[in-house]
Amino acid sequence: MGSYILNVVCVAFCVGLLEEILPAEYGAKAYVRLLTGLCLLLVMLSPVGKLLEALPDALDEYAAIEEEADGSYEDILRDSLGEVVQGEIAAAVKRDLASRFGVKNERTEVGVMLTEGKELAVERLVITLYGVDIFKDPYAIEEYFARLLSCECVVIVG
Repeated sequence: MGSYILNVVCVAFCVGLLEEILPAEYGAKAYVRLLTGLCLLLVMLSPVGKLLEALPDALDEYAAIEEEADGSYEDILRDSLGEVVQGEIAAAVKRDLASRFGVKNERTEVGVMLTEGKELAVERLVITLYGVDIFKDPYAIEEYFARLLSCECVVIVG
């Protein structure tokens, strides 16, 4: 910034000196004044040229940041939605276990694995039975949920 101010002051001094040296009798003084004024204006506007040169790079960086932000928001939304879907499916499976198979919900654990990618689909369902529920038929439970959710279902006795 200091060199910019020094340049403007030096050019202004030179312009003033040139105008004082020129004789007043000739009509060329007005043209020289116009030319020197334009030179001073160009020196004063030189930072604008540097700003305009840097503008495309700044816009590219902004666009890259915008794209990254959009992608991260989509990832956050997909992860949050996946967690909610997993919770709701686990709750629905527990309700279905209680109503169809007589399994008590207090100690039953249900794990839901969703597919990787853009769409949410159940890839694997893991049901862990505890206590008296270990005597339920695991094959019937596996077959029912595998058919219902079109995924792999595993019943573990814990």
